[in-house]
Amino acid sequence: SAQTTVNPSADLSITKTAPTTATVSSPLAYSIVAKNNGPAAATGVTVTDTLPAGVTFVSATSSQGTCTNASGTVTCTVGNLASGASATITINATAPATPGTITNTATVKGNEPDPNAANNTASATTSVVASADLSITKTGPVTATTSSPLAYPIVATNNGPSAATGVTVTDTL
Repeated sequence: SAQTTVNPSADLSITKTAPTTATVSSPLAYSIVAKNNGPAAATGVTVTDTLPAGVTFVSATSSQGTCTNASGTVTCTVGNLASGASATITINATAPATPGTITNTATVKGNEPDPNAANNTASATTSVVASADLSITKTGPVTATTSSPLAYPIVATNNGPSAATGVTVTDTL
C-alpha cells in the first residue's frame, strides 16, 4: 500500500495602510494586518517591513508578538496564527525631510506552505509635501508729529519645517 504525506497549508495575507499625504519631517504611522486565511494554523509567522529611504523609525507595536528595528527594517515576530486569526502591527516613523513620493512595502511569511503567495506582500504610497509656517510682525511708533517721517519695521519669519519660496510681503497704509 502507498502512503501519502499531506502537508498542512496556511494562506497568509497582509494589508497595509498609510496616510495618502504627510508633511516633511512630521509623524507618519503605518498600519499592517497579517491574517491567516487557513485552512491550517500558521506557525513562525513573521512580518518584515523595510522603511523607505529618508523615513526614520520611531517605534513599532504588534497585537501579538514583538517588533524590532535594525537599520530601518522592522521585523515583527508574530508567532502562531490560528486559521482566521490576525495580528495588527503599527509602525510609527518620521516622514523624510524632503518632499516626494514614498512607497512602503510589508511582507508576511510562515513555516507552512502558502497556496497563495500573491497576497503575502502589501504596499502603501504616501505623498510627502513641504510645509512652511510663515508669520509677520509690524511695529510702529505709538505717537508721531504731523508731517514727520514714520518708520514701520516689518519682519517676515519662516518657522519651517520647510524652506519657503516666492514669499511676498504686502503692506497697505
